Amino acid sequence: MTSQSLPEPVGGPITLAEAMTRTNYFRQAAKGLFNNNVNLVPKGFVISFTDIVDLMQQFTDPSVVGVRAYFTLSQPEFSGGIKGILVPVTEVEAPDGSIIYKDLIVNYATKKTVVDGDEDAAIFDFTKPCPDACDVTSPLC
Repeated sequence: MTSQSLPEPVGGPITLAEAMTRTNYFRQAAKGLFNNNVNLVPKGFVISFTDIVDLMQQFTDPSVVGVRAYFTLSQPEFSGGIKGILVPVTEVEAPDGSIIYKDLIVNYATKKTVVDGDEDAAIFDFTKPCPDACDVTSPLC
């Protein structure tokens, strides 16, 4: 790991009951996209600590404060399963004075801004989706 200090956590721990309510709300809201079959609704994805640490080591610049997770599909319908991609973010001040997190779309090797859509970008696809990599005993599934 780098010696950079981490930003203050956003939010904090929530109760299991709150987590169960929120995950259920998501499944209920999304089930219409899956023929009302709540068992087909994507539930989340795993990101290994190894991948998180490796990603942190790639970005030693203290302006990089975290990553944003985007939901993605490998084809235009849900049949292939939902995955996540991770994009490094920097903290910037918006014109109104609020803080926003700006995607850092840079070349993986050079860390220079990507201008060509075919260039290797520091956008990472190392999530494991649920389903298929689910903990079926979890009260959140």
